[in-house]
Amino acid sequence: MLQSQGNYLRGKIISVEFDPTSKLVVAAGASGMVAVVDAMLGMPVAVLEGSRNVVWVAHFDPRSKRVIGASSDGARVWNAASPYRRWSSPPISDECGVVTSLEPDRRFVAVDCRGHETRVWDTARGQLLAELPAVTEVDSDFASAYPALSAAGDRAAIARGSTVELYELPSGRLLRTITHGSAINTVAFASAGRDLVSGAIDGSLLVTRDNGAQLALPTFAGGIDAAGFLPDGRIVAADARQRLRVYDTGGAVLADLETSARVRMLRMSLDSRRLITVPSFMGKAASPELWDLEHYRPIAQLAGEGQAYSARFVAGGQILTACSDGAARLWDGATGRLRQTYRGSSRVLADATLTPDGSMVIAGGGDGLLRFWDTTSGRPLWAMQAHRSQLIGIRIEGDDIVTRGLSGDISRWSLPGPEQVIEECSGHARCAIVSK
Repeated sequence: MLQSQGNYLRGKIISVEFDPTSKLVVAAGASGMVAVVDAMLGMPVAVLEGSRNVVWVAHFDPRSKRVIGASSDGARVWNAASPYRRWSSPPISDECGVVTSLEPDRRFVAVDCRGHETRVWDTARGQLLAELPAVTEVDSDFASAYPALSAAGDRAAIARGSTVELYELPSGRLLRTITHGSAINTVAFASAGRDLVSGAIDGSLLVTRDNGAQLALPTFAGGIDAAGFLPDGRIVAADARQRLRVYDTGGAVLADLETSARVRMLRMSLDSRRLITVPSFMGKAASPELWDLEHYRPIAQLAGEGQAYSARFVAGGQILTACSDGAARLWDGATGRLRQTYRGSSRVLADATLTPDGSMVIAGGGDGLLRFWDTTSGRPLWAMQAHRSQLIGIRIEGDDIVTRGLSGDISRWSLPGPEQVIEECSGHARCAIVSK
């Protein structure tokens, strides 16, 4: 059975060899380049240049650390290791979903793929914390719930039919169950602590405190599509009849608003003053909406082209969206005014973020590439192959980037700083970096 295939040499391949572990393949070719490829993923680990002539043969050293290649202009020795990848988890399946959480990825990530257990990862350590039961699919016009993790990574909530199962991490011990009268399709933890909100397709909404105490919120007429906590403790929920409610910490309704489309995800600003509702993928393509949660009113629609797959608040009170037209867009977080558009691919972009200093926009999507733009000018800077499947999640942690693929694989990358990238790419339309 064919496991992987690809040609990263931009020309005829002359020589191919496995390393001693059979995990890597080195290929040499007519272009004068040598590629080291992960045999299972079919992705380049490094693309090595230097020869101006055909490289006739290339070999690994016994430890797979270096590669030697021979051409008519001499022999060369290269470092075979990836200059950027720090660690990667293996792929799981092709049915892990384009969006896998109600919020942008954090340090602790739950991977839920159809027909497989839910895997919980600590991306800072590259450690698999637990394997838990899979989320039960909802049979209706509602999307199934995503697994939920507490910010501290010590609790996981999994929707199983009409029950939420709450697990301790990393032990995987079942702590308690939370029961609704029908199938549960949304679960979310508070931004701090262990309070949990869960919603079901019968319109019921429950808040379960860390001590087990429960608060039943006023029921919606339609089934719950999404629910979550604002950082200040208020609760937000949206239903299938396009109603958006905001509750105070005691469960009283503060606002009852109408959305322009059904909602799949909620994005809260850190100061609790703004909210983005990201529309469902199950109907006609619609735009995210920006809401004022001080005066409880809509501000603007963040109208791009096609389906918006993600939206998030970023540095400077701004918003980034990633859309099916292959573009990322930067918006003013107070007014919803479009500031800049970043185009790099005709294929879908599934997620986008901003570097902490605000100098670069980073996005990924259907071609598995991480793409980088200069924030101010919108100029493409460089691109790097990160996943064989679609790239669906991006998170910046310190100087590293953590990415997630459609096949359930996670990778962590240590990349050059924004100033170095912008300087090195100055004067070039695009710097394609898959090696160095």
